[in-house]
Amino acid sequence: MKKVKWVLVGLIALVLLLIGGYAMRKAHPNADAVIHGEIIVGFKKGVTLEEAQAVMKKFGLEFTQSEHVNLGRVFYDKTDLKFVVKVPNGKEGEWCQNLVHEPGVYDTDLSYDPQKMIVD
Repeated sequence: MKKVKWVLVGLIALVLLLIGGYAMRKAHPNADAVIHGEIIVGFKKGVTLEEAQAVMKKFGLEFTQSEHVNLGRVFYDKTDLKFVVKVPNGKEGEWCQNLVHEPGVYDTDLSYDPQKMIVD
């Protein structure tokens, strides 16, 4: 009888894990498209290249200016300068939160591989 009880507990746990995994996939459908160690930083219109670069240099970050980066959100019309910024793997969200509060920054986002994006 104890064996049957543990088998049922195991099956219930498995079902809950599967449901949780499905829910996470629904909530973050492009999780597999994230480029680890990289974020996108978009600056407000009117921010000069020198001002934008100063923000990146303040933190000692490696960055590349790009006009055609996948920001993950539609704010192309609200930004001029966009940068692909190298950050430590696993710290992408933390760096997004830190940099979004810097002067002149319009928004930050994770960097996504457009080849792996799921578009509805």
